[in-house]
Amino acid sequence: MRDVSGVSALPAAAQVAKDDLPSPFWRAITSRRTAVLLCLLPLVYVDNPIIRLTPVADDSPVSYVPTAVLLGIALAVGGLGLVTGRIQRPRFALDGAVAALVVVAILAAIYGVARGNSRFYVLDDLFQILEFCAFYFVVTTLIFRTQDITFMLKAILLVTVACALTDFVTAYRSWNRAVDGFPRISPDGIRALPGLIFPVVVSVLVFTSLRRVWLGVAFALLLVWTVASLTRGLWFSNVAALTFLAIASSTKGDRLRLIRGLGLAVVAVAILAVPGILLAQQWAPHLLDYLEFRITYTPQQLLNPANRIEARRELEVIYVADDLMRSPLTTILGDGLGATYQGDTGYSAATLTFGDRHFIHDSYLAYWFRMGIPGLVIYLLLAWRFLATGLRQSRQAALPGLLTGLLASFVGVLTYSVTSDTLLRHPTGLFTALAMGAVFIVASDNAPSGAEPIHDV
Repeated sequence: MRDVSGVSALPAAAQVAKDDLPSPFWRAITSRRTAVLLCLLPLVYVDNPIIRLTPVADDSPVSYVPTAVLLGIALAVGGLGLVTGRIQRPRFALDGAVAALVVVAILAAIYGVARGNSRFYVLDDLFQILEFCAFYFVVTTLIFRTQDITFMLKAILLVTVACALTDFVTAYRSWNRAVDGFPRISPDGIRALPGLIFPVVVSVLVFTSLRRVWLGVAFALLLVWTVASLTRGLWFSNVAALTFLAIASSTKGDRLRLIRGLGLAVVAVAILAVPGILLAQQWAPHLLDYLEFRITYTPQQLLNPANRIEARRELEVIYVADDLMRSPLTTILGDGLGATYQGDTGYSAATLTFGDRHFIHDSYLAYWFRMGIPGLVIYLLLAWRFLATGLRQSRQAALPGLLTGLLASFVGVLTYSVTSDTLLRHPTGLFTALAMGAVFIVASDNAPSGAEPIHDV
């Protein structure tokens, strides 16, 4: 009798292989293009020229809700891919610290509710922390190629430059040059991104040979924007970031190239700006009045602690610290998410009021106040691990200039967060999570060009 087992087995094996293939829908939602789109959409939504022309603020539901929906979709795709085994996610150095931050944030939210804190503020604080953690997971799950990271960073830089231009146009249109100084470009929340991304542009411009003309234009525009923001915290944060960039440069030649490049930039700005400003002041006599005020206001704030208007930042620290020191429990565990304190609100004597306040300028003080010492320590460990591990890996990666620039930008964010609640705040935390994920993804991408993506297996 003829043995047909081998013949009959062939269609069965083919059917099993066919059944194991992902459906067209699954291949579509987990393709590299879709992954990049899922990660870019929340970033571009929260900061683009159109939204800057509207009164929508970072704490508006119009900013929160769509971002949460977009992030939820990306999170669902990544989670489903991991559960079904269609996506293979490697472990990264920050995974443990980010997971610990999630746990502490949830516990601090429960603690805040138990203490009777405002449910709205509890959810607000919890969302901002979980948004950062979720987007870190999304980026490190869906993105795995250097090309995709560089494409996303280029897109963000393009949008940021467009936002800076929009800010200049808006400020100019509201300016009465005959009697007023040039309006301050107020960098509240995510609107500070042109100043925070500046170190990345400097690093790529100095340490690579990529499109120097385009990067030079971006460098000049973002530099002028940072100065025009009249925000001393941003100025100091960029000094700290560029100092880190010089120290972290992998070779002595890189350091000399950076110092020489910055020196040439300063000379070029001086040569162009000084006569330009002198000519502009003939056209607009009060052009620099606001800049002079901001500079002279600094010693007034530092040397006049009795004035509740000028010393409101120092008084804010005193009010929050006094709340923290009420008992050993609050000193160690803080007051929970959603906590408020008694402090001053207002920018003039006419508007000054004393009452409940939720916002705290110093991010580190805010973490201690709301998540206690455990939450503050976990974030500091997360920041240290990112810088230490990222710096070591960046020196062995294909794009050390880009990665060192991202690390320097994070140093700038850490510095800026002393005077502005920026670290894990919506939506700045999205960009911080992207920077963290980008460093480790690029450093771990050893796949040869043309290799099939793991998402499409």
